Parts: sequence; structure tokens; C-alpha cells
Amino acid sequence: RAPFQTVLYGPPGNSVRPGLQNRDAVQGQISNFNYILKGGRAVVLPIWARTYERWSPSSQDPAAENDRQRAIAILWHRDVVEALNYMENLQELSSEKVAYMGYSFGAGWIGQIVSALEPRIATSIFVSGGLVHSREQNPFIDGINFVPRITQPVLQLNGQYDHLFPYEESAVRHFNLLGTPPEQKKLVTYDAGHIGFPENQMVAEIADWLDTYQGPAR
Repeated sequence: RAPFQTVLYGPPGNSVRPGLQNRDAVQGQISNFNYILKGGRAVVLPIWARTYERWSPSSQDPAAENDRQRAIAILWHRDVVEALNYMENLQELSSEKVAYMGYSFGAGWIGQIVSALEPRIATSIFVSGGLVHSREQNPFIDGINFVPRITQPVLQLNGQYDHLFPYEESAVRHFNLLGTPPEQKKLVTYDAGHIGFPENQMVAEIADWLDTYQGPAR
């Protein structure tokens, strides 16, 4: 019953393409967090900068691309602040102990920045994320500068054979660099690639984590 415990959601990379419509694309993401809704919690999916109708193309000019990346990081922080401020004015949603859950792009980019900078996020869940190591990035968007500043409880789920976030150099390094106390962070590794985690196991891990750090769903 209201007010519902709330999970902020960061979508995967298929949200970063031109021509996507907000409503249709967001509805297409529901399958990724339907089990959270069925468990009695609410999910809020902001239209983050660079996603859906806010998509912006990369630039071939290094200086322009550098500026674009810096602006996106600032916008993501503004997005999470505005989302949480809005939630505080809704009777249906609880603004206490808000969780963040990001999947792939939402874990390896958006989630690192907003979890490090927004103290109202009580716990974070990163699914199929890690540190980006395959390209040079603006320091404003490079996770290496944010992960050590994440201090809230963190659940991290990764595949052993992930080709986008290789396990040792990306996922494990990300986990080890977290500023979260050791007893409040957990890395779960699946015999899988970037996707295809055993659904029942993954759902159980996330549900148990939310119950621990948000309290049981009302």
C-alpha cells in the first residue's frame, strides 16, 4: 500500500538510440523490473539525459565530444536531484530509503555518477555493469573518479564471461574500488555473459537486498 518503497531505474544501452519515443520505450523496459513491481514496490524511470527522446549524437570533433560528455554527467546529476525532489511531493511514493538499480548502461555510467553524488540514494544495485576500460573518457564521466565515492550499500551482479565489462579488469575492479564498507557490499557472479543470468536466482538476490536495506515491502 502507499506510500510505496521506490526504486530508481537506469536503463540499458538500448535506450541510447535515435528515434525512440519515451512512452513506448519505457513500457518496453518493464520486463526488466516487473518482479520489483509484483513484489509491492514502485519503480521510477526518469528520462535520463542521452536516453530516449533526450538522445544526443556523439561528435567526431574531440573537443566537442569532450564538452558533450562533461555536460551529460552534469545533467545526470540534475536528473536524479529533480526526480527525488518530485518524489518527495507525491503521497504515493516513499522518498525514504530510495534504492537505485541500473542495468548495463544504467550501471556502468549513470549509476556510478548518481550513486556517488546523491546522498538520498540509500542503496544501489548494479546489474551487468563495471568500469569502462575500452575507451578514453572525460574525467567528468569516467567511473574511476566516482566509484570510490560510493559509500552506500551496494549489490553487484555480473557474468563471468561478460564481453562488455570483462570480469576481472572491469567488474571485480569496480567492486574492489567501491567506498562502501566491506560488510555492506556483495558481488554475485553468474556462469553467464553480459545477460542471461538465472532469473530466479537474480530476483531472489535483489529482493533480499531490497528487504534488507529498504525494509520488507508493505
